[in-house]
Amino acid sequence: MTTKAEPERHMAALAGALVRNFVRARVMTLGKVLDAMAKHEEVEATCLLIPNFHLSKNEGGNIASWQVQHLHDLLVQRGQSGLQTVVYVSDFDSLRHDFGFALSRLIETNYIACAL
Repeated sequence: MTTKAEPERHMAALAGALVRNFVRARVMTLGKVLDAMAKHEEVEATCLLIPNFHLSKNEGGNIASWQVQHLHDLLVQRGQSGLQTVVYVSDFDSLRHDFGFALSRLIETNYIACAL
């Protein structure tokens, strides 16, 4: 399933609105988030927005299984710290297949789904 949604534009607008309201929001691509995690750098944002968190393979998405585990850890850690995270998922069935049950369950049970 492909979509004509532009999550980058939506998330940039959301981040702009949050910053105007004194929320430390930051839009980061999945690659930048994974790079920061590999360098053991903390993501400096009270609200992290990832516009390409999961893209189907035909949309160019693909990450290694060990990176999926790091993403799971990041989402759990941010949630436990009271930090907000907004992610774009192009297709939940594809998410379950590519990222596995644990991460997809975490997202489906702890995040609010909104259509773009």
